[in-house]
Amino acid sequence: MIDLSLSELIIQCGTNKYSTKIEPPMSSYRDARERLVTMDQLCTQALKRSDITIDFFPPYTVWHRLWFTFCIFIWLSFLRKTNFSQHGLFSPLLPQAFREFCYFMQPIVWWGMTGAHVFETYAFVNGRLKRHGVVNVKSFVFWQWFGDVLVQGFVAYMR
Repeated sequence: MIDLSLSELIIQCGTNKYSTKIEPPMSSYRDARERLVTMDQLCTQALKRSDITIDFFPPYTVWHRLWFTFCIFIWLSFLRKTNFSQHGLFSPLLPQAFREFCYFMQPIVWWGMTGAHVFETYAFVNGRLKRHGVVNVKSFVFWQWFGDVLVQGFVAYMR
């Protein structure tokens, strides 16, 4: 905002200047704060944005750390079918029937989890993250949220 009169607001964005008429004109400059707050609220609603801006990544709770670790473990365990084969990584740890079940389910679990988490990440970035203030893709905060949703899926939505 570069200038304000009782009937007009002038805003500069980059090198462009925009003039907005204030209807009805204010009777005094005491009305300015209330009018500008109302204008901001109307613009926020028209843009389908929230008045909450995401500009930080909250620290993990114990629950989130456990869930993050569990998701990484499942994702890496089911990355290769041979992990559940007779001489695979989990051969000495799991009963044969369960290993055979996991061997059969490996592509379904891995691709299902990957697909679901990629979809959830896309929906989060283009929905919730965008609605709560544009977080710059080049910022560390954006990549923290992106990675968290990619790994944890829906649990990250609770944060």
